[in-house]
Amino acid sequence: MPNYFAPALRVEVNGANLAADVSKNIVQVSVVSESDAMDTFSLTLVNEYPKLRWTHTGDADLFQEGTVVNVAMGYVDDLQEMVEGEITKISPSFPANGAATVTIEGHS
Repeated sequence: MPNYFAPALRVEVNGANLAADVSKNIVQVSVVSESDAMDTFSLTLVNEYPKLRWTHTGDADLFQEGTVVNVAMGYVDDLQEMVEGEITKISPSFPANGAATVTIEGHS
């Protein structure tokens, strides 16, 4: 019997599922699909200080412009592909209050 009580998300980068230690840093996901426009996506990840993993280490290479990303959303037993596209923008944020983040954006 499907489990419809646990919303879930799967992100693949270049055809491979994100490792758990990467996925746990995702704090926001957005997918916009319109009939007369390209599908777009954005992923926001916590970029903890002092390491700043997604902007200042070799792990930043995971999210390079042009990289293929596939986002599926739904429930644990019933994920639906929402968008497959490529990264077009990487936007780090270093607010005065709160954790640093990096937002990965792209389109189909």
